[in-house]
Amino acid sequence: MSSEQPTQPWYTQTWAIVLALWLFFPLGLYLMWRFARWQTWIRTTITVAGSLLTILFIVGAAIGEEDDTAKAVRQEASPSPAVEAPSPTVEPTKTPKPTATVKPTSTTVPPTATPVPLDQRLERGHVAAAAPVDQGEVVELRHGSPARLVPVAR
Repeated sequence: MSSEQPTQPWYTQTWAIVLALWLFFPLGLYLMWRFARWQTWIRTTITVAGSLLTILFIVGAAIGEEDDTAKAVRQEASPSPAVEAPSPTVEPTKTPKPTATVKPTSTTVPPTATPVPLDQRLERGHVAAAAPVDQGEVVELRHGSPARLVPVAR
């Protein structure tokens, strides 16, 4: 018969608990309180000291961010040393020459507009009933009715 001691899992050994306390404090605290057979005052001291260091680290990081922001604001607000840049030469803008505009010939309105159901392709001539449809004019086409020019009140 051999006298072998039962082996403990690695996470219950002292070296693993100390390493966890150093690298990942919350896990190390759990392992220390759960598996380490250390005296209570040692565990309490490690818990309080580690918690205070963590709080100081968080507060210091927050204050550091505020300092960086304050420095950036101060730098933007403070005038920078004056450096004279060469002044650009101002040239007058050339006036464009007027071009002759040709008025489009007015399209003749067919005497009567042909009603077109909405499922068919509409063209400009189909919609013009009493007057030509000009660009920008608002007309109303009702669903299910033939396309007719109905001025819309604006």
